[in-house]
Amino acid sequence: MYVKKVTKLQPGIYAHICPLCNTELSSACEARFLPDFSICNCDINGNKQPVYEIFELEGKQMIRRNKFPRFTGEIVFAQSSDIENIEWLDECSLNEITSTLRKTSEFLIKASKK
Repeated sequence: MYVKKVTKLQPGIYAHICPLCNTELSSACEARFLPDFSICNCDINGNKQPVYEIFELEGKQMIRRNKFPRFTGEIVFAQSSDIENIEWLDECSLNEITSTLRKTSEFLIKASKK
């Protein structure tokens, strides 16, 4: 997985951190000294993660999609949306986003019936 997001760990320390396994991939004293991206091997096919994972974070029920296009979001089942506060981990087109969110909503409906 390519990680481009720069995270400020503390004053004077910036890093690329994998959003799936929370591994610090690279760090520097200034964000401009970081490489353009870092690569994490946590999502290689040998690790066989399920397509969707539902977990709890700070009292909120969250969902993560581990297959392209990957994202994490908060499950809300509101009138206008099932998922809010979505953070996309991969760059993708609008068509891919809408298709993915439709499939995710179908997954959530099936999972809630169990």
